[in-house]
Amino acid sequence: MTKNSGLVSPYGLEKTHKLTLGEKELLKLTNDIKLNGIKESIKYVIHNGKKYIVDGHHRAYVAKILKLENVFAEEVNLPYAGYKTIEDLLWVE
Repeated sequence: MTKNSGLVSPYGLEKTHKLTLGEKELLKLTNDIKLNGIKESIKYVIHNGKKYIVDGHHRAYVAKILKLENVFAEEVNLPYAGYKTIEDLLWVE
């Protein structure tokens, strides 16, 4: 279920896992976003004042590469996309 949606800074979104796309796929995504923008909103949950990404890690990464100031994002509730609890989100590099 979506709580809030709107424009947010990609720099304020916390990753919750490593990138899984290869270099070729990331380049393809980067070029697509450059030409067409981000087509699907990035989904996040808020915990302790931070926005943790639950869907859209690669889109957020590319937004930073392209130096986009804002992206469309939606706050959602857990469970979402395989994340059942907040502990599933807390990721250490």
